Amino acid sequence: MTNDISDSGERLRSASAIEELYTAQFDKLVAFVRSKYGDGPPLPEDVAQHAFTQLMERDTVDDISSLPGFLWRTAINFVIYQHRRQAVAVKRSSDVAEHYFPEGSNKDNPERVYLGKADINCVMRVISAMPSTRRRAFLLNRVDGMSQGQIASELGLSRPTVTKHIARAAADIEAALADEQ
Repeated sequence: MTNDISDSGERLRSASAIEELYTAQFDKLVAFVRSKYGDGPPLPEDVAQHAFTQLMERDTVDDISSLPGFLWRTAINFVIYQHRRQAVAVKRSSDVAEHYFPEGSNKDNPERVYLGKADINCVMRVISAMPSTRRRAFLLNRVDGMSQGQIASELGLSRPTVTKHIARAAADIEAALADEQ
């Protein structure tokens, strides 16, 4: 790789500079991710592609001292984020399972299964009826495991507004479940 790639963001935008950076770094980045984090999920190839996408979506790269370093740090951060997200999803599904099927209960009890499905349907109806911003904030928080600060950035809202949306969504769901029972 020549120094032209890291010298100017303008030169990075040329097809040959992008191709040169991609050729020089993609396979190395995939091999690194695979050696450090395994075969996925997320897939090492997807992680490397994500890093390049993040680089290309920037308005300028003039503030980046090392483009390969940026790619590698972006890839590592993405894997860490995905692992945290997966851990949150596993924890939440475990919490839900424990709520509906406490230790020692009969998980195959037809009444319990019916009530669980009714609750899930109720929750889905309430979520579907929410205003789109409230729904997105709630799902990003509870399903995707994003923090309120991340959601605020994602949706272009203030953090207190995101907090209010999430709290209101949770209250709406709790009220609907209470009414169902």
